[in-house]
Amino acid sequence: MFDIGQPLRKNLSNLAHALLIARRQRIEALFLELIGVPYDHGLPVNAADLTRMSKPVVAIQQLCNWIHREARPTFEGELAELRSEVPQRWLSELRTVVEAETK
Repeated sequence: MFDIGQPLRKNLSNLAHALLIARRQRIEALFLELIGVPYDHGLPVNAADLTRMSKPVVAIQQLCNWIHREARPTFEGELAELRSEVPQRWLSELRTVVEAETK
């Protein structure tokens, strides 16, 4: 479990976090382009708040949390999860995000 499980979870978690940062920067740049800085438009919102609450950022944040969560408390539980379809689903979700970010 520790030879494969922890490095796999750590590497996928690091990839998900890097994708989160890239998506957050892209969405924030879009909001800054659309609404500008708060003192220019006078609205009680800013691009950072809108970015943090946007659907694309929340979706990748949830994926990061799902991958990064702590390992199962038992050796058998962690092995069962690694043998299940869960790592394949992680990879599939990450692949979808990468494809969306490269467009």
